[in-house]
Amino acid sequence: MATARQALEHILPEELHGQIDDVTSNVVNYRRDILPLLRLCDGFREMVEWLHAHGVRMAVDTNRTLIGLQTVLDIFGLPPYFNPVVAADTPGILPKPSPQGPEHILAAWGLPPERALFVGDSSHDGRAAGGAGIPFASFGNEELAGDIVVMDYAALRAALTDSVEQQACS
Repeated sequence: MATARQALEHILPEELHGQIDDVTSNVVNYRRDILPLLRLCDGFREMVEWLHAHGVRMAVDTNRTLIGLQTVLDIFGLPPYFNPVVAADTPGILPKPSPQGPEHILAAWGLPPERALFVGDSSHDGRAAGGAGIPFASFGNEELAGDIVVMDYAALRAALTDSVEQQACS
């Protein structure tokens, strides 16, 4: 739910905050030390391919930096289906829980909020969606309220099948 810096500032004692930039720039190498630990959720790639095959537009609103997100997309070889991409460092847009990211995406697509679905796993996601008036799908977090609550991509696909296939036919 937080940027990497915000997370480190929360975890580390205040007297170490001055060392965060040095450690994250010169000691910990994101590509070498962090990326090998990342894994796609089971079913993610299949879900993205299914949505794309049905003409569903996808975007990203993340509290990662743009370069961090692009690195993740590249490492996993994810196709360029996500447009636009809103990151914590996107100029003029506040990071989640601000609704500015989802509002930017809706404006880029020329869609009203009720024609979109924001899928997320945190209260920041839910607040961003709600602030933009977008229905929210709580993903992988049964304690997080949403218009749809699903625990995995198979359940999300099942919840969306009728509306996605109906949209593809119109």
